[in-house]
Amino acid sequence: MNADNPNALRPTGIGYRLRLIRIDRGLTQEQLAEKVGVSQSTIGNIESGYRKRPRDLVSIGAVLGVSAEWLGTGKEESEPRPALRVVGA
Repeated sequence: MNADNPNALRPTGIGYRLRLIRIDRGLTQEQLAEKVGVSQSTIGNIESGYRKRPRDLVSIGAVLGVSAEWLGTGKEESEPRPALRVVGA
């Protein structure tokens, strides 16, 4: 782990999951960046933990075949929530 950045490659972090799935899919940071339409440094910064709330998670997930929810939290999307009911209507 990088002493300057405690979030770098934490086994529970976005960057860790992104790196694992990217490598599993056989892509370099540069290849993934090109497919997503971002720079290689954007992917590198997410993986290293310098970008904690990347706005590109949906696009990255789509390219890698995983949900943005899984990339962001490590959990799959939950069951659909029941519709909200307006009280007093």
